[in-house]
Amino acid sequence: MEQSSQRSPIHPLDVVHSPPGGPTDPHVDTGSRAADGKRLKYIGRACQDCQRRKVKCSGEKICRNCRVRALDCIYMPQGRRGRKQGTKRRSSNGSAGQGSNSADADRITLLFRKPDLLSAANSNHSSPDWDDDETDAYDVQDRRPQSVSLSSQLLCLRELVHPKAREATSPPSIRNSLQDRVFSVELPRPSRLDYLLDIYFRDLDSFFPFIERDGTQAKIHTTLHRLGHSDSQHIIDVKFEDCFIIALLCNMLAVAECFCVSGCPSHEIRRGWSLYLRGRKLMQQCSSLKHIDVYLIQYHALSSEYLMQSELLHDASQAISIAAQLAMRARLNEERVWDVLPEPEICNRKRLWWTIYFLDRKISQRTGIPYLIRDIEVAVSDFSQSSTTATDRYMQVLVDLGKLWSLIWDTFFAATAPRPIDWKEVEIMDTRILVVQRDLSDELAWETELLDRVYLAEREPEPLIRRRFAIYIRLNLLRLTIRQNPIQKRKDTRCNSLCISLAAETVDAIAAFTDSCPSIIPCGFFFSTALLECIYHLILAMGATPTHEQREVSIRSFQLAYQLLEQFSKSLDTAKRALRALNSVVSIASVPHPPPTIDGPNPDPEPEQNRTMDLAFQTTPAIDFFDPMSWHIDDIPLDVVALVSSMGNQGPDGAVANGLSHGSLDSESSIWNTDYGIDPGTIHP
Repeated sequence: MEQSSQRSPIHPLDVVHSPPGGPTDPHVDTGSRAADGKRLKYIGRACQDCQRRKVKCSGEKICRNCRVRALDCIYMPQGRRGRKQGTKRRSSNGSAGQGSNSADADRITLLFRKPDLLSAANSNHSSPDWDDDETDAYDVQDRRPQSVSLSSQLLCLRELVHPKAREATSPPSIRNSLQDRVFSVELPRPSRLDYLLDIYFRDLDSFFPFIERDGTQAKIHTTLHRLGHSDSQHIIDVKFEDCFIIALLCNMLAVAECFCVSGCPSHEIRRGWSLYLRGRKLMQQCSSLKHIDVYLIQYHALSSEYLMQSELLHDASQAISIAAQLAMRARLNEERVWDVLPEPEICNRKRLWWTIYFLDRKISQRTGIPYLIRDIEVAVSDFSQSSTTATDRYMQVLVDLGKLWSLIWDTFFAATAPRPIDWKEVEIMDTRILVVQRDLSDELAWETELLDRVYLAEREPEPLIRRRFAIYIRLNLLRLTIRQNPIQKRKDTRCNSLCISLAAETVDAIAAFTDSCPSIIPCGFFFSTALLECIYHLILAMGATPTHEQREVSIRSFQLAYQLLEQFSKSLDTAKRALRALNSVVSIASVPHPPPTIDGPNPDPEPEQNRTMDLAFQTTPAIDFFDPMSWHIDDIPLDVVALVSSMGNQGPDGAVANGLSHGSLDSESSIWNTDYGIDPGTIHP
């Protein structure tokens, strides 16, 4: 027994004190020495943590003690164990096979034999058990890529001390505190749930196809069946291992509720809100950001889209920020890390990453704040232009739109952007936008006159028509944004004609789509805010002395845009709020009408030609109360408060507000006369 105690290896962080009097002290009971020797012999076969704590180790890959404490088992490499007595030392030639790593590791372990380091290392028993779960500054269980973080330095140190630890890595364990958490979630009945999933993949998937349908639906149904979801059981108990997929399901159902024809329940302030909150509470209760899963990244990306649909832009910004951080921790931004996976998985990850990239730019465009993902951190290839799938060709357009906004922001709106805007840069940027537009494939290009006689006549699915139409509107609004925006104070008549033309074409296209397609609810939010932006550009161009023809086009387009907003307000709450915002910033509805040039003596003017008409917006009492300071708008290039407020105050140089309220006016020329123009048709519920 005494020999075995001498042969037992000692962990660098452990101190083994000899019994009083030494191993041959006659005053020491031999049975006690035998027990100590047996314990030390057992410790030599235990994992490092059990050796340090001197507890019984089960000897498994992850022993019972480490499994309870949610730690990784690391066993002493065979080459590190003590040499048996009576054996000869290996020759120097024989030890060469171990390499220099073991020698370096031995030298490092000697550092930890100093008393001060040992006492500090052995004092960790007083640390509360929740520290490891709640903090991540010293997290050595994380499987992050090697970088400059402190955790990466600790992991590197572990590999230096234990060279074979890299080869014996195990997946991160789940603490009991997470395994024991259970949260009850109420879901719709199975038939309603399947109906909402069909709506989601039909409508939102046409805009952002980052969730693979077959695999995700199969995973959802398998999980729900295992958790006992049925017609008679709508409430399920969700544990950690299922929380990501169930939370993602709640978000998918919430988005689908936004696209349903029927109105939201009376107890909900917005469509799908209760379902969204259930998923959010589930994530708060059962999840941990230390455990990254693809479903977790998809959940946060979809949260940002739902919150944008709900007009909660700052919450959407936080959600996309979390999605981007998790995606980069999972190294979705480095294609070389996962390009060895099966081709379908590579495609799914690529679509997920570029969707997060586009949503980041989209939120930046809406809120007027800088985008988060730097292009220098993106190491993912574009989609091939010769791709055989229509979805990949559409995704490439989203990539191009995202990169365009990066250039637009850096050139015109960043803190370091030159002021005033250089019009040469405007023309260069406009050329970039036109290149993207001209490179569109036939299935993604849009021409308004082809809507009825080609797109609908050939029975093209409506979601695909919406896809090409959304691209057309986004490109037009980008071209308008770089020419007219609240930051650009200098007026230039050179862009008036193009801005009026682009805004008028956009309004006409929305009217044609509304009149021909059976439902606008999936894109009603996008349409309402795009119409409001077109109104802004039309009014801005009206204040720059347009020609008579441009003036007539502007008046007709504005009246048509306002008619569309009134039509949308019958079924869309967002259109009601858009009208409310428009009414709150513009109270006088008059346009100066220049007197006609008549040869010969000037006849006496009629009284109606000399008076100023006060045509304030007349909206229905059912329109919700709306605060412009807290309103969020879709696809507005800058802060909506600055943009919408600028409609009523254009500064000292030719203020539009003054032009709208003074001068003679013909009632038929008033841009606030909503009885004028083309009837866009009704909205089908």
